[in-house]
Amino acid sequence: MCFTLTSTTRTNIPARVTLADRILGCLAGIATGDAIGKQTETLSHEDVLQWYPHGIRGFEGTPGSVIPRYAGNAKHEWRIGETTDDTERTVAVARAIVTDRRVSHVSVGRELLRCTKCSVSTHGGSLAIAAAAATAAAVSAAIDAAAPHEVLELAERAAAAAERRWRGPTAAAFGDAVRIVHQHLQRLPALRAAEIASLCFPNQPLTIVPLALALGTLMQSAQDAILLAANIGGDSDSVASIAGAILGAMYPTTVDHDWYRVVEAVNDHKLVAIADALAQLRH
Repeated sequence: MCFTLTSTTRTNIPARVTLADRILGCLAGIATGDAIGKQTETLSHEDVLQWYPHGIRGFEGTPGSVIPRYAGNAKHEWRIGETTDDTERTVAVARAIVTDRRVSHVSVGRELLRCTKCSVSTHGGSLAIAAAAATAAAVSAAIDAAAPHEVLELAERAAAAAERRWRGPTAAAFGDAVRIVHQHLQRLPALRAAEIASLCFPNQPLTIVPLALALGTLMQSAQDAILLAANIGGDSDSVASIAGAILGAMYPTTVDHDWYRVVEAVNDHKLVAIADALAQLRH
C-alpha cells in the first residue's frame, strides 16, 4: 500500500493565539514528531511498508512497549512514544535559557552534559551548521507568526550567512538545497510519501533539513506533516520533529493532543511549564 497525504488544511485556530500557545505548539510538534518518526528511522520507504503495511497512522502499538524492530537491540530498545536525543537536547537548551534567562554557552553545555541519549556530536561541519541556522531561523519566524514564504526566506538567508562564516571544503550549497527541495515538492499535485522518497529521500545533509523545511512551509498541519515524514522513512524522526516544530508554532491546534499525552506519559518532559517560562523571556 502507498500511504498518501495531501496538503489539505486543518486550521481550527482560535481568534487569538498567544505566544505561549505557539511555543508550546512548537515544543509539542518537536516531541510528537520525534516519537512518531522514530518508528521508521533509517528505513527505506519500501521497508516502512514492510514493517507497517497500512502505513504509519500514529503510534503503532501500545505506548511504552518496545517498537518491534528494536526488540533485542543491543544499544537501546526504543519504546513506542519515547523521544530521542532530538527532543532531549532541545529541552536541555530550553532549560539552560530558562535558568540563566539568556543564552549562555556554559549553561547550555552544562545541560547537554546531563543528557543520556546523546552520542558524540558529529554535526560540526559547514553543512550541519547551516542546517542548524536555517532551522533556528525558521522556528523563530514561525513563533513570531511569519507567513510560510517568510519562514522559508529567513531559513535560506540564515543558511547562507552560516556558510559564509563557516566555509566548508566545497562551495556553499545548503541554501540552494532548501530552495530546490521546496520547488520540487511545490510542483507535485499532492504530497505523497512514495513520490517524495523518490525525489529527495532524507538520508544526507542536503535533503534532511531541506525536506523538513519544505514540509513545514507547504503544509498547514503538524499532524499531517509528521505522518508524512514518518511514512517516507530515512531520517524520519529529524524531518518529522523539525516540520512539526514549524507547523506546531504556526498552527498550534494541528498538533495531535492524543500523541502529546502519550509523549508526556512516556517521557515526562513537562513541556507546558517550559513553554510558559520561555514565553516570559521572549521579547
